[in-house]
Amino acid sequence: MQGFLKRCALLVAVGLCAGTAQAAEKVIFDTDFNVLNDDGQAFIMLAQLHAQKRIELLGMTLVSGNAWVDQEQVDALKAVERMGVEKEVGVYSGAAYPLLHDYATFDAQQALFGAGWPGAFKHPRPTSPSQLVAPPDGLATHTPLRKETAAQFIVDSVRANPHQVTILAVGPLTNVALAIRSAPDIVPLIKRIVYMGGALEIPGNTTPAAEFNWWFDPEAAKIVLRSPIEHVIFPNDVCEKVTFDKAVYQRVSAQKGPIADLYKHEFGPLFDKDPSYHSFTWDSLPALPGQPRDRHRVPRPVGGCGRHARRRLRPRTGLRQRCPGRHAEGQGGVRCRPEKILGWLRQPRDPADAGQALTGQRKDEHCTCGERACHRVYIVGYT
Repeated sequence: MQGFLKRCALLVAVGLCAGTAQAAEKVIFDTDFNVLNDDGQAFIMLAQLHAQKRIELLGMTLVSGNAWVDQEQVDALKAVERMGVEKEVGVYSGAAYPLLHDYATFDAQQALFGAGWPGAFKHPRPTSPSQLVAPPDGLATHTPLRKETAAQFIVDSVRANPHQVTILAVGPLTNVALAIRSAPDIVPLIKRIVYMGGALEIPGNTTPAAEFNWWFDPEAAKIVLRSPIEHVIFPNDVCEKVTFDKAVYQRVSAQKGPIADLYKHEFGPLFDKDPSYHSFTWDSLPALPGQPRDRHRVPRPVGGCGRHARRRLRPRTGLRQRCPGRHAEGQGGVRCRPEKILGWLRQPRDPADAGQALTGQRKDEHCTCGERACHRVYIVGYT
């Protein structure tokens, strides 16, 4: 585990930390925010990288998921003040409800399938400010929400910075789906989307078949994942392999300042009660290596066209990919579709064998897709 964390630190250095030779990565943090669980910890890392000019954090866009967006507004406004970035990093309120999935049907789903983490659906949406809970260190004192909606901010940011914006989407994908549907012209302009979502070879954490983020708004996930954009996916398979435990807590809480105090308030009682307590990293993990810059250091793509299949390189970081090695039969570049990913993962693991199992023959020479049109999907694995 320590070796894996060291490799994550290396990825921060070579991925997000662009160095002086390249411009800082432009990032939109699309999140179902909380004070100090996985989303909150991810923001702490991103805000520090922004302050060090290693990334340019354009804004934080909120979407109902872990909580209703009303509660997330309270927590996020205080978070940007706490980190001292409130003048540079705006908070944009987004979708309060999924596209189709609704609270009224949750009881029936629970009766049919059982339920793990229900997120906002554990209670109805708040109807008054008195139902909202202030962060442990109080409410924001001087920072309002930005006027634009989350979806409009995404659209405006991508148009203003074509091929430069990475969307770090660690909640339900409602905001991103609304942005894509309202302005389809941004699809080829998005640099990449990095996700925490899905459970491929393990059970889901909400139902036996569903990971929470994509369960909460499956229609939005379908819209976004089927768009021809570079996708980097951190599924539960890897996020539940890396834990926040007492050793990590002690390193953080030994420091001085508001962040250490917040960790002591949130996690101190839990570790006092049970020293073996731990939590999974979930949304915190994609904030580390989620922005690959160098093809020699990124995970290999799942699917995509032959043009990029020929450029696959084994990762040097311990993050593992499985790849079919060839695209499906047919003339031209065949784009990867999410529903094929599980089938690919169940094929023989040698890339050449998997390609033969899928297609019967090689078709790379027929690929005619262009650089920006290629639909590349990276799934981060664990070794």
